[in-house]
Amino acid sequence: MSKTNFYSVIDVGTSKIRTIIMRVGTDGEFKIVGSSVVGNQGMKKGKITDRSLIEESIKTSISQAARYLEGRPPPISIAISGINTSCTNTTGITYPKSLDRSISSKDLEALVETSYPNPRQDQSVVHVMPISFLIDGSRAVRNPVGYHAGRLQVESYVVFGDQEQVSGLLEAVQSSGVRAETLVLSSLAAAESALSRNEKELGSVLIDIGAGTTEIAVFKNGSLWYHSCLPIGGNQITNDLSVALDIPWEFAERVKVAWGHANPNNKQCESEGMVPSLNGRPRKDIKRSTVCRPIIDRLEETLGLCMLKIQNAGLDKMPIGGIVITGGVAATKGLDELAKTIFDCPVRIGTPSGIKGLSSELNHPSYSTVLGMLLWNLQPSPGVRNFINDSGRSWGHKALVSRLKKVMEVKT
Repeated sequence: MSKTNFYSVIDVGTSKIRTIIMRVGTDGEFKIVGSSVVGNQGMKKGKITDRSLIEESIKTSISQAARYLEGRPPPISIAISGINTSCTNTTGITYPKSLDRSISSKDLEALVETSYPNPRQDQSVVHVMPISFLIDGSRAVRNPVGYHAGRLQVESYVVFGDQEQVSGLLEAVQSSGVRAETLVLSSLAAAESALSRNEKELGSVLIDIGAGTTEIAVFKNGSLWYHSCLPIGGNQITNDLSVALDIPWEFAERVKVAWGHANPNNKQCESEGMVPSLNGRPRKDIKRSTVCRPIIDRLEETLGLCMLKIQNAGLDKMPIGGIVITGGVAATKGLDELAKTIFDCPVRIGTPSGIKGLSSELNHPSYSTVLGMLLWNLQPSPGVRNFINDSGRSWGHKALVSRLKKVMEVKT
């Protein structure tokens, strides 16, 4: 690496917006030079509901993260919630012109042009990710460049984004004066930091539980194999607590974070505490079990719905790599123990990895997506990312082809 490079990423979540700017030095060392987290009132369950509010929050987040930078922040990568996407498996076939030469990147270009359908008018392409290549109908390979073949086939996993939500997100980011560069499916980004390479290869399920949505991503043989999203998350738990304890939503959120536990057999659930007064309301003495029960009920429901999604994906059993749970709700004490009883397989809580020297604040499940985007930019995945041009519109598949050639050259 001949020069210092800067990267910026933003995760626009239902309740919070996280922005990080990182410097990669000439020696390849990573250093986070700016970060911020601000509240978000312009989104509900992963969808934009108020453009002016979300624009203001994004502008504040980027400005705070860039306060120590000289000049304008670098072009920014944006996480897109799975609730605003749809996915499909597709197959493309091409016939290299001559068996006398090996498969080239141009052959891959021809292949990509036939590997996915044109998006509808209300959609844009976010990712085209090759899962496997088949040479002459029989030989499966990860990277066909350099092989000889008369017939080359690819199975791809294609992610389409809701055009209205994608455009709204891009315009909200670019209203801050920063150029949007890349869209990344949030669960793909989270997997970059929360899953190990072995977990992706052996097969694993990443469950990312945020404030407004829960994303399920199944990985097999190193690639994303299935993805789905549920419009439920931590905010529903807070709502349940607010009703059960008859306290304002803001207090319910604080009680959830401070006292919440997902294991009903934990002794801490039998302790007592006091909800402080607010706006003239008297203080309340409550048992911690009164707090834990609504949390456990909602998490059991959420994880049960995740189980149904995994079964509907066609898996006859849980992958060898087990379940990895990340996102803000993953910080709930005892969640891994509860999940083991539901999935009957190994479960762990996924925190960001791959970047050394993280502060205690950043080394938290809620930062898996935003930190994973940094790794996504630095370590190209075996697929295609849909870049964005200066006008904020999605490029067509020619840009995807260009990116595919670069990625496959890296993997050769």
